Amino acid sequence: MPDAASAPAVGAKLMFVVYRRPEITHEDFLARWRDRQHLSLVEKVPGLTRHLHDEVIELPFAGAPDGIGELWYPDAAALNASLTSPEFGAAAEDGKRFADMEKTYAFSVREAPIFDRARGTPDVIEQHWTHWSAHDLDRLLPLFTDDVVYEDVTMGVVNRGRSQLRAFAEAFFSGFPDITFELKSSVANGAGGSSEWIMRGTHRGDLPGMPATGKRMEVRGSSTFEFDGGRIRRCSDYWDMATFLRQLGLMAAV
Repeated sequence: MPDAASAPAVGAKLMFVVYRRPEITHEDFLARWRDRQHLSLVEKVPGLTRHLHDEVIELPFAGAPDGIGELWYPDAAALNASLTSPEFGAAAEDGKRFADMEKTYAFSVREAPIFDRARGTPDVIEQHWTHWSAHDLDRLLPLFTDDVVYEDVTMGVVNRGRSQLRAFAEAFFSGFPDITFELKSSVANGAGGSSEWIMRGTHRGDLPGMPATGKRMEVRGSSTFEFDGGRIRRCSDYWDMATFLRQLGLMAAV
């Protein structure tokens, strides 16, 4: 089995390219792959969050794989732990009823979203806050259009384009190196959306007009989004500056 140690910290998938046993038909293979005997075993695999079958409709040539199975996990650690579990072993053993184990193989992957007009923008919003929390700018920035306008309304800052957004994010991370964002809710359609979130972090670095205090803060905020081709064209953040300053000791409590 593959080692998923290099998979991303948020989200990991194990992909199976499955070939049927030579003595059964493609239709028999699909029926056994879908039956309750097998699915009930897969459902017991620890850490598993989603299970998908990509079933070949018409085999393109003799000896082609009959399908691709997807096992989704919250992270690489959960994926790796499941591989040695007795539940995973039981599901794999049952797979011998329909899969040619000499030809079937598996590998771990990470998703690199480009755009998805069918699933749309709620996924983009969730990924946006996940990558902010992970301080992963290499995954965050591709979610935006090249000419994105990212506005922090509370701070009076407008970033135009990905380069300015990167510089803004890096400065904020230097001030709050442990900053995270908890997404509380989001709504979206094809044109725009919004989200509510909680920002948490420790003020360990200087920011303009705000020398480091070493104090923790936790404030609520919200964001509005405009989309273009499945990417974020504009984002405007609004958050509670008064609570932020009081928690850092930079404004007297009322």
